[in-house]
Amino acid sequence: MNSIQPDNQFEAALRRMQEQAKKRTPVINLNPVKEVTVCGWCGGETQQQGKPCAKCAPGVAAKERAMREKAWLAADPPFEDTVLDRLPCQEAVQKVMDHPLKDSVKGLQLMGPTGQGKSRVAWYRLKKEALAGRSVAVMDSDASLVYASKFKGEMDIPHKYYESLAKADVLLLDDTFKCKFTDGFENFVFTVINYRTARSKPCIITCNDTLDSLQPRMSGDRGEPLVRRLREFCVPVVFCEGGK
Repeated sequence: MNSIQPDNQFEAALRRMQEQAKKRTPVINLNPVKEVTVCGWCGGETQQQGKPCAKCAPGVAAKERAMREKAWLAADPPFEDTVLDRLPCQEAVQKVMDHPLKDSVKGLQLMGPTGQGKSRVAWYRLKKEALAGRSVAVMDSDASLVYASKFKGEMDIPHKYYESLAKADVLLLDDTFKCKFTDGFENFVFTVINYRTARSKPCIITCNDTLDSLQPRMSGDRGEPLVRRLREFCVPVVFCEGGK
């Protein structure tokens, strides 16, 4: 019989254990422990932590929507009396309401003469996104005044204002380009739009201008790149005079 040297005793013991393990029948657990996730509303079982169970889900969704509706109305939005079916340019209205507004999807640019319902349908669509739980922000025709007022307070207020616009799920620019564009405000608008287009965050833009007529009203170093971004990242929807 060959003797086992002391230095090889550990390796020999390990081989014997491995051979014995191969001969054993593996044990299969037929009754694994099930991890239970508790519904935070009724205490019953749910499929996902932090989500209501199937029984509670409809009621929770209704309460959340009611809270969003209350928050929306507290912001005093315009055009709450809008009835889509009564607006002119029904084909354009339908395009605005049907277009998906999600990240990595183009936004909307509503163009056409005044009085054709561009702002009404834009606000209606923004409300739809807000009630669905998405964060929304607005720059309207008094945006230049709001911008100027932000620099009269604390130093971090302008940055917070910028982030609220740049990082919202959906941003509405309603007649923003009717504002008087100082160099500082033009730079601010360009920076917001540049941030959003670079990250494929959708905007809804209403204006009487076409892209060709908008560019000359802005400075040379920002007008062309801004129009190029709008053309690339927004779907044009034309509201024609006469309701067609």
